[in-house]
Amino acid sequence: MPVQRSGQDLGIENDKSSEEVVMNPRELFLLQTMDIALGLSQGDQLAAPQVNELARKGGIDAPETLRLVEELASQGVVQQHWGGSVSVTEKGKECAPSSGGHNTMRILFLAANPSQTSRLDLEDELRNLEQELRGVKFRDSITLIAKQAVRPDDLIRHVRDHKPNVIHFSGHGSTTGIILRDDRGGFQAVEGPNLKRFLEGRGVDLVVLNACYSKGQADTIQRAVKTVVGTRRFTAAFYRSLGDGLSVREAFRDGGDAVALHGLRDVFQSGGDLDLTLVIGSEG
Repeated sequence: MPVQRSGQDLGIENDKSSEEVVMNPRELFLLQTMDIALGLSQGDQLAAPQVNELARKGGIDAPETLRLVEELASQGVVQQHWGGSVSVTEKGKECAPSSGGHNTMRILFLAANPSQTSRLDLEDELRNLEQELRGVKFRDSITLIAKQAVRPDDLIRHVRDHKPNVIHFSGHGSTTGIILRDDRGGFQAVEGPNLKRFLEGRGVDLVVLNACYSKGQADTIQRAVKTVVGTRRFTAAFYRSLGDGLSVREAFRDGGDAVALHGLRDVFQSGGDLDLTLVIGSEG
């Protein structure tokens, strides 16, 4: 819903109250994250290094952060101060859709276990994931959508319908790709380059491949999304840490440690922006 600008920039007030605020997703993310951080610290301003650190968790580098802050200031939703510190104006607090809230994580859980392949207990994996997410710190900001018996065309339909920022594939893998059902009751390998092409530009931040031979596919699709994780059995601990507001790097470590502490073996692969944090917010 359009809101009015306050028009503050470097302490100079401009009469732009009749203009509308239009923000792209990254500007909205930065505004919301700064507003949340100020609420948690009960402070009035964030120093430039603090702003850069918050932006980095969303995959935004320092030069782009400066540009975004300047654009937000031009719209009157933040105010820049001498020395590079930033504050959120009253109008900015109105614009942040989740002031005091969180960014959201939309997980699309895709499972496939064609009858010609060895049986996997994918239902148990999904149950464990659902159970873990109910107990995480930011559970109200997480949506889990599960789809079973997935075929190639289903990938397009489900991603279009649900617009996830996390895609989790659970099933079999091969040296050439992930194994899905086909339209004739058999199975089909979706090769890494085709999966990469599909993922490009669809707004997916993280892909988790819980399948054999996931390393090769992770290497290929890493160029299409921010972060890729390949594994076989650490779903619960990994998503518990993400849901508690930790970075992919920290969640990846917790997942690996959970496997090791159970005396199990796994092959782990991670790449891309491992400092990405998918859920950020206050606890209250």
